[in-house]
Amino acid sequence: MIKQIRALLKLNKEAKLTAVEADIILKSYVRQNHPNLMDEYNSWTRNKRNLTAMVITKFGSEALCDLEGKLFNEYMKDVSFFGGAIGRIADDLLDNGEVNPEEVYILNNEVYENGNQKLSLFYCLSEGIKFLLPVYFEKDFGNIIREFNKSQEDSLKLLNPFIHPEKIIDIKDRTGGYSVLLSYSAIFPEEEDLSLSLVGGYNLNGSSPITKADALYNFGAWLSRVDDLYDKHYDKKKGIKQLATEGLVTWRSLRKERDYVFEGLKRFYPEERVNVFRERFEPLTSRVVAVLMN
Repeated sequence: MIKQIRALLKLNKEAKLTAVEADIILKSYVRQNHPNLMDEYNSWTRNKRNLTAMVITKFGSEALCDLEGKLFNEYMKDVSFFGGAIGRIADDLLDNGEVNPEEVYILNNEVYENGNQKLSLFYCLSEGIKFLLPVYFEKDFGNIIREFNKSQEDSLKLLNPFIHPEKIIDIKDRTGGYSVLLSYSAIFPEEEDLSLSLVGGYNLNGSSPITKADALYNFGAWLSRVDDLYDKHYDKKKGIKQLATEGLVTWRSLRKERDYVFEGLKRFYPEERVNVFRERFEPLTSRVVAVLMN
């Protein structure tokens, strides 16, 4: 118990420091490139939930580096902060019904000039991440970008009060799974588009993952479950049907799913790396941490 408490306190301290760092980097970019959006940006960051999105994205990228045996660098950190921010903004705009899905597609080549001021910060930060990514990224990783955007669009169906539980599971699996594969591609652009290697899917009672892409996709689907537990009360107030609000995942059931996911990763990565990777996420599966970070 003492060891767990120490881990929780360390994670909470690290999260606070990371949030400050993320704010400094994004604020500097907005001030230099879009000073007219500073008030909007400052208002957005006053919501702790938005900073947490960038923190968790950075933690996830660091963990992927542990798994691959690579060093986490400044490029990866900046991409993580920008990616976490635009993902959160897109989610909230869609959930609130303020924009059409195609207007908040990630890494979309089209530029919308419809005068919707609610999109200004989203486009500002999207411009920032495009500047960071290699020029060939959108072409080489077109499939994963399309799959991710489609999963985000389908997430609007979670506002349907009569949506079937199996549909909820499918949507959340895809939003989480493709999110991790897109993050992987962004921080390791020298690798191939893993979404082209997907064979199976998240199946707790089925066989182990067949490809490395499957194992990482499953990890993303599991993270989606963690995220739903964190956002349970927020989403319930918004009328959003998700895994936790519908009792499809609980803090208790998360343990079994965690074991399924990390055992699957061991088929493609050295066990010692997977264990380090797992230790990074162990504290996040605590209800206490969910309270501290919200």
